[in-house]
Amino acid sequence: MTYRFLIVYASRHGQTEAIAHYLLGELSRQFHSAIAVDAERLPKNLDVLDYDAVIVGAPVLRGKHLAAAKRFVTNYRAKLDRVATGFYSVSLAMATPSHDGRFRASTYVERFTRATSWKPGLTARFAGALAYRRYGLALRLLIRAIARYRRLSTDTSKDHEFTNWSRVDEFLTDMISVLEKDRRADRLDTPA
Repeated sequence: MTYRFLIVYASRHGQTEAIAHYLLGELSRQFHSAIAVDAERLPKNLDVLDYDAVIVGAPVLRGKHLAAAKRFVTNYRAKLDRVATGFYSVSLAMATPSHDGRFRASTYVERFTRATSWKPGLTARFAGALAYRRYGLALRLLIRAIARYRRLSTDTSKDHEFTNWSRVDEFLTDMISVLEKDRRADRLDTPA
């Protein structure tokens, strides 16, 4: 069975977008139909009900998810409630080896879903990246100080990626499983 996916992402330094495009590639490889769109540049005629599933991705910056993702979910929430949905959050908190980092990442997701009154079918938290080479000088120094505090790399001569791509694959597999389960349930509910 093939499905139609819409992936809406907000991205500031590129890692959330990279994950969206990775998902897009994996879905295409599995013969599903999928598009990925930036939450800042949504098509005017976008209708989430044209898709079997919608995945939303957003990074955490300064303790909050990007406003574009929040705006998309808030504006489309009624329709999102009618299709299979998933949300992935990208933060450096997940790169931190401590339990505290993972707890903080969970808190970010809870705040986002509470603020938008949205209950996605699946949620995932992925570690992001330290894109030192893409930051301006002031941001590079600030992020380096945060990285030192969180015991992450402070080598600003290169970028450091922490995303666990196997976890991204698991999230996508779970999304497809939800759709297959829903499809089987629909067939059982349909009179012969």
